Amino acid sequence: MNNRNIAHIVFFLLIIGNIIGCKNKPEETVQRQLFDLNWKVAYGDHISAYAFDFNDHNWQNIDLPHTWSNDSEPTNLTSGTVWYRKHFEIPEHWINKKILIDFQGISNNYELFVNGTVIPDSYNEKNSVLAYLNPYLNQTTGKNVIVVRLTIPQNKKDSLDSKVGIYKNVWLVVKHDKN
Repeated sequence: MNNRNIAHIVFFLLIIGNIIGCKNKPEETVQRQLFDLNWKVAYGDHISAYAFDFNDHNWQNIDLPHTWSNDSEPTNLTSGTVWYRKHFEIPEHWINKKILIDFQGISNNYELFVNGTVIPDSYNEKNSVLAYLNPYLNQTTGKNVIVVRLTIPQNKKDSLDSKVGIYKNVWLVVKHDKN
């Protein structure tokens, strides 16, 4: 093969690469909203706390970031479980947008629920969690609840590790059309 043919092949591959790359552009963030205010927390077993209609009115009101070692309550922990709940609504102008939740610091042993459904496909990297919410949201009624269940290993309870909880900011991230 001569140099001219090689140059044509390389040129062709560069064009194809650019065309493919255009289809895989990262989605542009439309809005990033701090999601730290007005959470509720409770310690111990609450069997149906993940459910949308669970009564959390008697739970402690908190703002994030939050670690259980900052509260007096954890001295009564027996189950090694901490629950966080937040009620929220999706604004009408977010409908048909891609909505994600970004936990910038959360304990490893977590389960994430939206409106009573576990979110199995969250992305976790170094205690940072990003999860796609759209399939689980009530966008028409507007009322939603996100629930985080943290399981605290016995060795962490004993050491009062300050990194047990949702210990950094949480953001709702809105991107262009979800299609």
